[in-house]
Amino acid sequence: MASGRDKDDMASGLGIIDAAAGRLLMPSTTPDGGCACTVEDDFERPWLEPGKPRTFFALVPAPSGGATSATVYTPFAPPFVNVPISDEPPQPPPNQQIPDPATAQLTPLSYPVELPSASLDNSMETTTDDRRVRINLSSDVLFKVNKADLSAGARHVLERTAGQIDESDAAEVAIDGHADSTGTDAINQPLSERRADTVRKDLASLVTREGVTFRARGHGSAQPLYSNADADGRRKNRRVTVSFDRPGTLPAPSPSSTPSPVESGRPGGSSSTNVKGQPFTVEVDPIRVIGEGIGLMVFRTTNNGIKETWLHDLSDRPTALPGRGGIGGATNVDVVDPRGKTLHGAAVVYGRQGSRLYCLCTPTKYKSDHLAQETKEHWAVISLPRDPSSVRVRVAEFPPLADVPVI
Repeated sequence: MASGRDKDDMASGLGIIDAAAGRLLMPSTTPDGGCACTVEDDFERPWLEPGKPRTFFALVPAPSGGATSATVYTPFAPPFVNVPISDEPPQPPPNQQIPDPATAQLTPLSYPVELPSASLDNSMETTTDDRRVRINLSSDVLFKVNKADLSAGARHVLERTAGQIDESDAAEVAIDGHADSTGTDAINQPLSERRADTVRKDLASLVTREGVTFRARGHGSAQPLYSNADADGRRKNRRVTVSFDRPGTLPAPSPSSTPSPVESGRPGGSSSTNVKGQPFTVEVDPIRVIGEGIGLMVFRTTNNGIKETWLHDLSDRPTALPGRGGIGGATNVDVVDPRGKTLHGAAVVYGRQGSRLYCLCTPTKYKSDHLAQETKEHWAVISLPRDPSSVRVRVAEFPPLADVPVI
């Protein structure tokens, strides 16, 4: 992800994951549209020479809440968790000059981070970004076909939703009814309105926090989230969406005395499968907590066979799962909380108008191809359940790994 000139001659891919604000902070831009970061002008000299380190800098916005530590992001290696933030003036790299933020007229650059999760019974799917919590409740669970009266199974779903509203500090809750593309507008529009109003009335009676107002609207089939071309997409489009402001965040934790890069090879779990006739193994490290429902998963895949093989399933996320696929990264991974019976997917970064969609994970363009006996390391920033001590992990088509520690 580059700011300003979208080229490989600058260190514009460095950033900070601001978990408290739910944003990815990237290098600021200069008045001429350039990057407030290391820019390589000598095209005759390679960036990295064998055995010789290089030092880079990037000026990024400060993380929120007076944080004393941060998670440093690069697109080519697992993020560094819990890096201390110092008040000492930075030391510029050799032959480089760091702009003075007070006089350089820099423009901060940051992007919202979206965290997906879903209940294992397909009754609700949740996305949380830097501003809003959106809970998509399945109309197939809440109502009978073409009806707006709540079913017997709706009570538990709405109680869980009301609990999330109670835990927030939102003053207003929006409730929006949606239909799939089957039927006509004459049927879909009033049905979506009646279903939204039914949910509004029930949630108003279940939410115990005072001072909350509820607004209900229906949209018929005008706002699909998924393609209506298949049954699964239509099922997910039949929904009532409950949305409200993202809850306030807690102060960032104090840093450890030293930065904490991910340590490969620690016990987490492993499983095996065959990919096009070749035996493959996946090993997962313990999940690292970044904060505010965000974690870091590092795992390695090994081709134990005798033929070069592509692990395509790593980026081919099924549409039946929450989160977004088809964005060129290791998105086909999840953690499962057996206690809360929820599934949590890989985080993505997007522009406010839906552009610039990225996975906070290993780019799979060059990582899917495995030579015989080759091991490759991958990582993904993922949504986490609340206060987990361990989770079940799913990586592509490998058998799930049980009881992976969360540290």
